[in-house]
Amino acid sequence: MSLDSESQSWLAPVSQPAGTLSIAAEPTPILDRNQSAASLIASGAANVSLLDEDPMRWGITDAGRLTLRRSAVFVWVASSEILTMMGLSGTYTGAADYTAVDPAPGVVIPSRGLRLDGPLWSSEGYRPANTSGAATSALHTLGGGSILLDLPWADAWALETTARGVVYDVVHCGRWVGRGRVTDVTRERQGRLSSIITLSLSVQGTL
Repeated sequence: MSLDSESQSWLAPVSQPAGTLSIAAEPTPILDRNQSAASLIASGAANVSLLDEDPMRWGITDAGRLTLRRSAVFVWVASSEILTMMGLSGTYTGAADYTAVDPAPGVVIPSRGLRLDGPLWSSEGYRPANTSGAATSALHTLGGGSILLDLPWADAWALETTARGVVYDVVHCGRWVGRGRVTDVTRERQGRLSSIITLSLSVQGTL
């Protein structure tokens, strides 16, 4: 697996999959049923990295297959709809570097990356709730922005006709950066090029 695959920018559709996920014998806590392949693998990798000195690296290949690695041998296992969402087949064991056998369904990988205009949401952090120092929950502010994607014509056309109303998790340069619902899609040609189209997704942030 290359660092290039780990630093991909991509979109992953959000749904409510049934099932479980465990990485390196650590069950991934799924507190919110709204999940995507991106949020699942990012939270699972972070969960292991926080508990262990051996960090996890995750990403996606050009073909849309999730990747996960560390320096030590580990097990990657999921069940039910989460297994399908991540493109896995059975239990991955006996290695320190894995690539899912199938593409993660519905992921969008722009051929020339993506540009994100503005944060989809922000957090004001935690505020004191009383004099004892107890804290309130983080205050989140939802925002709106645009995501610009450079795609081959056929991919752009397919996405333009299906993306409205879909909630996507956004991964930019290998980091999960937010979640938003597509409210509108517009497209434009890149000069005289007929092979590549720029799609602009108007996105309303959501948690």
